[in-house]
Amino acid sequence: MFAGREDIQTAYDTDAMAEEYLHSRYGRHPWGRSVHERQARLLQHVVARRPVRKLLEIAPGPARLTVYTAATEAAYGVEYSAAMLRLAKARVAECRVEGWQFVRGDAFHLPLREATFDFVLCCKLIRHFAHADRLALLAEIRRVLQPGGQLLVDVVNAPANRWLHAKWGVQEPWIADYGFTEATFRAEMREAGFRVVTMYPVHPALPLQYYTWTYLWRLSPLAAQVVSRALTVVTARTPLEWMALCACA
Repeated sequence: MFAGREDIQTAYDTDAMAEEYLHSRYGRHPWGRSVHERQARLLQHVVARRPVRKLLEIAPGPARLTVYTAATEAAYGVEYSAAMLRLAKARVAECRVEGWQFVRGDAFHLPLREATFDFVLCCKLIRHFAHADRLALLAEIRRVLQPGGQLLVDVVNAPANRWLHAKWGVQEPWIADYGFTEATFRAEMREAGFRVVTMYPVHPALPLQYYTWTYLWRLSPLAAQVVSRALTVVTARTPLEWMALCACA
């Protein structure tokens, strides 16, 4: 299993990984597509509800979610993988999303000035690191955020993912993925100097979503899509994960 800074940087910094990333995780299987669509809708919802002037995305990868965002003054993406960086630039051009500038950089040492951004997006990154490195990443995010700035980050729901991995027969994930309960995540964010504003559930009824995309989809892809979207309004008892909106405390 890949774990730690160097391992994780190496895992994503190859042409093969970059080229296959979107298709293998979010295109090939309807489950992955449904997770992507839910995250994209939540991101659009969150950004639309506030006047984002200067936006930073850390580790955009191949710009999977980047193309769903907008900023009034400036939008920057900082990505360590040169291969991912090339794909990110190509994807925003293909989707005709204007205003983005991408640079290669280390998330632990962002090549940016203090208090520059009012909004930071960071998905599929912090979750891969152990506690000390998570706090280091969050400290660096706080450094570049303006007072009162906000962070949108994805959060693994540990019990839900254990359930899902058992269904899939996964003994050990290929890369480290640290999970939380809602209470432990809120506690860690307080420790890092952030206040959790809202935790938006992704697939809030995980077992029902799982059976919808595993069995119903085989009978009727349209019915699976309708049921899955209807399930997003239920009480978030067992979400797959959260998109957490946090503010500098």
